[in-house]
Amino acid sequence: MASNTISSSLTRPNTATETEFGDTVVFERGSRPDYSITDRLGRPTGFTDYTPQQMRVVTLWLENLKKVFEQNGFTAMQPRPVEYGTNLQLTGGLEKQIFGISGLQDGHLTKLGLPFDRTIQLAILIAKYHMQMTFPYCRYDIGWSWRGEKATAGRYRAFIQADIDIIDTKLTARADAQCVVTMIKGLQSCGVAKCNVLVNHIGVAKAFMKNAGITEEKFKDGLRAIDKLKPDNEEEVVAELIQNVPELSSDKARELLKNMSYRGPISQFQFPFPETSEARQALDHLKEVEETAILLGVSPRQMQFAPNLTRGLDYYTGVVLETFIEGRERLGSVASGGRYDNLVGAFNEKAKYQGVGFSIGMTRLFDVMQAENLVDLSRQTTAQVYVGYRTRNEFKKAIEVANALRDQLGIKVELQMTDMKIGKQLEFCDSKGIPYSIIVFNNDEICLKNMGVKKTSEEQTKQETFNEVNPLVSYMKSLKAHGKLDEERIPAPKETSDSKVDQ
Repeated sequence: MASNTISSSLTRPNTATETEFGDTVVFERGSRPDYSITDRLGRPTGFTDYTPQQMRVVTLWLENLKKVFEQNGFTAMQPRPVEYGTNLQLTGGLEKQIFGISGLQDGHLTKLGLPFDRTIQLAILIAKYHMQMTFPYCRYDIGWSWRGEKATAGRYRAFIQADIDIIDTKLTARADAQCVVTMIKGLQSCGVAKCNVLVNHIGVAKAFMKNAGITEEKFKDGLRAIDKLKPDNEEEVVAELIQNVPELSSDKARELLKNMSYRGPISQFQFPFPETSEARQALDHLKEVEETAILLGVSPRQMQFAPNLTRGLDYYTGVVLETFIEGRERLGSVASGGRYDNLVGAFNEKAKYQGVGFSIGMTRLFDVMQAENLVDLSRQTTAQVYVGYRTRNEFKKAIEVANALRDQLGIKVELQMTDMKIGKQLEFCDSKGIPYSIIVFNNDEICLKNMGVKKTSEEQTKQETFNEVNPLVSYMKSLKAHGKLDEERIPAPKETSDSKVDQ
């Protein structure tokens, strides 16, 4: 079978060159393109590598997220890794960012592309199999997404997303709130102590644009421009609004952005113009989302109404949100999503289903948490206990110890498989950041050592000794019950200029 590569467009270039992640590839038409690389240890721009220390943290987060999602009623879904390019281009507004797939042997572009989010394939699955499913359908999906955009800080061409969605024939605001709360719990399981959720409704944004004199056929262009608004780029957004909506003057555009700049509780917001029934209905929907989220345990101060939040994808029809780590808002959103009532029907007009879902950007989240010293990078492995032995004569006993910890307690154990002196084994265990070491000196002498004790402490040489496996297992059961095997060594967080004090 021919191996494949990814090209940055679904449209084959007319020239005899192709650009592969910043490197120009020249070839004769009809011949095999030369994708050989000069630096085999280099990294294509827009992609990330994880060291063992970093991957341990990411793996831990993914395990935690699965637990949270399943505790809140979501079940796993694993879609295929590729999709027909025409399906990916059907909706979403990201046509220029879709990666196509071509064969290395001849450069022939296939009909397949790589998904730019986790939602399109969910909609396709519902459209195809809805008659075999029970609704509401609550699913989570953790996987890679791809976007052929310019790589910048915090924006990658491939990134891990953790999605949750609820699909039903008729969704309520309570479903929106359930997703919001589950997303916040998921972030907390990844070490995010506090986050701020900005929320809006597309109906509210459209009410503002309609009041400003923007016609309905220009709503999408207006929403895309407004979605780019940041504290320092108002004039750029004004210019784009005027370009996209020629009937809008610069003064009207600035007034629109000013009117949409409210931040605060949804319950305290009032429209600065006579509201329509559609606008009132959208605002009432948001109020119910807020009230339900509070009942489910979210602090009222975590959710803020942001009328100028619109999101960039075309398929959103109702609630939209973006989530920021409190005190680190300048580093960008780490989770987002919203309501999409027409997406499934775009693939099967007989499948009338509504959806709501939110996505945690795991790659972006890790970047932010690492930059702020909020992750433990002292460990290179998920192993909780290291089991070694003095000589090969004790190897059989070491296996007995390792199996007892694994089978009876579910402890993650790394068993020594090479010959090392005791000192070297302890150095190895310490360098990998494994919390506890167990050394079998002979059949009736098993020593347990806490590797986390600082070397300057008098307790550094302290260890527990057992003459049988069962007492050791009982002791380790107690350590596990008290969370001693999973303690994270988080550095002191960086001071930030936009840090907030919780009142």
